Amino acid sequence: ILSVSTTLILPAAPPPNQGNVSISPGLLNNEPNIDMIQTLATTDSANCGAKRNDQWCVWANAYHCPPGSLDPPNTPDCVTNTAGGVAVNAGTRVTIEYNYDGSSGQVTQIVGIDGKVRLSQSTSSGKGRWMNMITDCDKCWGSSIDAYSYVDTTVVLENADGGFGRGVVMDGVQHSDVRTVDGGRTWKVDWMHVDGY
Repeated sequence: ILSVSTTLILPAAPPPNQGNVSISPGLLNNEPNIDMIQTLATTDSANCGAKRNDQWCVWANAYHCPPGSLDPPNTPDCVTNTAGGVAVNAGTRVTIEYNYDGSSGQVTQIVGIDGKVRLSQSTSSGKGRWMNMITDCDKCWGSSIDAYSYVDTTVVLENADGGFGRGVVMDGVQHSDVRTVDGGRTWKVDWMHVDGY
C-alpha cells in the first residue's frame, strides 16, 4: 500500500467511567520488523487538554517493534512516536492520510481536523501491507459506543491487483461498493457505517 486517505466522523463519546474507547484506522507492515502507523481517537481525553468529558482526543502514532513481538504495540521493547493530541467534539471530521515516499522509505502521516492540518509526522515504517480500522475498549464494563462513519476512503497500491476488493473484510459495517477506478491500482469506498454496540 503506497497511500491511504479517509475521513472519520466521530460519534458521541461514551462516559469516561465506562472505560477508554478508541477508534484507530492504521497501516501495518511486518517485514522484517513489526511497524504500525495509526491515527487514534480515544475517550481518554484528559491527556490532551480536553475541557469536557464528552470530547475525544486525537493522536498520530507510529510503532516500531522488533521481529517476534507477540502483542504490538504493547510489547515493552516497541518504540512509539507520537504527535498530538488534539481535543475534538462529537461530529468532528478527522481526515487521515498515509503516504509512502519510495525514495526515502518514509511514511508521512497527516491528520486534519475539520479541514485544517493539525498533526503530522514521518517515520521509516516502509510500505503498508495491511490496513485496519478498529474499535477497541480498555477496562470497559457495560460500555457502548454509537455508530460512526468513514467517508471518501481511497487506497493506492504499489501494483495493480484486480482481486484486492474481494479481500476486504468488514465485520459489523454497512458500506458502499469497494471499487477500482483504474484497473486495480486505486481503490475507493465512498462510505462505511460502523455499527454501534
